[in-house]
Amino acid sequence: MIWATVVALFCYQGSAGANVSVVATYGWIGDLVKQVGGDRVQVSVLAQPSFDPHFVPPKPSLAVKLRNADLLVINGGQLEMGWLPPILRQSANARIQSNSEGFLDLSSLVTLSNPRPHATRADGDVHPEGNPHYVLNPEHMPKLAFGVAHALCHLDKAGCSEYEHRLQQFESRWLQAMAAWRQRLKPLQGKAVVQYHESFDDFAQWAGLRLVANIEPVPGVPPSASHLESLLQQVNQQQVIMVIQEHFRDREASEWLARQRNIPWKVLPADVGATAKSDDLFHWFDDMIGILVE
Repeated sequence: MIWATVVALFCYQGSAGANVSVVATYGWIGDLVKQVGGDRVQVSVLAQPSFDPHFVPPKPSLAVKLRNADLLVINGGQLEMGWLPPILRQSANARIQSNSEGFLDLSSLVTLSNPRPHATRADGDVHPEGNPHYVLNPEHMPKLAFGVAHALCHLDKAGCSEYEHRLQQFESRWLQAMAAWRQRLKPLQGKAVVQYHESFDDFAQWAGLRLVANIEPVPGVPPSASHLESLLQQVNQQQVIMVIQEHFRDREASEWLARQRNIPWKVLPADVGATAKSDDLFHWFDDMIGILVE
């Protein structure tokens, strides 16, 4: 297990407090930190699972959460760009500012798909660095867990051996879970699907689904009646088997499109905690895949 092996290089001796105070921007990140950190970490999450991750209300209470943090872990890929910078400044916590040892951008640990460095406003609400929903490709998770373990080791050297052990356990469980998820998804491989937003691109690539269209004409722009009419033709031509979207989005367009062609319309949890079943990373993916294949 390569990530656990590399983490061992950082597990040198030193003194540190027994606990590390960590703030995560989203629920899935908070759970990842708990999976690796165990009882040595205290984790707070900024965004509620019901929120659109692009648009989290930047309340002063969030800056208070950041004020005493030792580590801030973010999704990155500019997903938090619209709400995190002002509360990070208001926190007045030098330990967790960008480029400090207490700041971890998980997107820096993976290669983002579909970068658009020359995008303009005409292209909609796009992310020039690439698709920020990389976590939905579960193959990225061991790299992300390694990054968390690495950061915790630097901040809590006395706990590094425990972080290494928990990382090994997590990676072993995750690889087993991925194999089971692939098996469950086999009936859907090669099937055509329409999504609302570009959220499931990375998941579809991993799962073997064919994403043939987005309900949004461009990211962040609601569909017009004419756009929906054109999608109806694609649904027939591409033999689309379902329409999918995240739980926090308006459902009218997705439901209408699915009903017009009598195909399933499925709402998927977009974060840990978004449903009663998705209370950790493993159950989150279990829930998503269960909804898809049911």
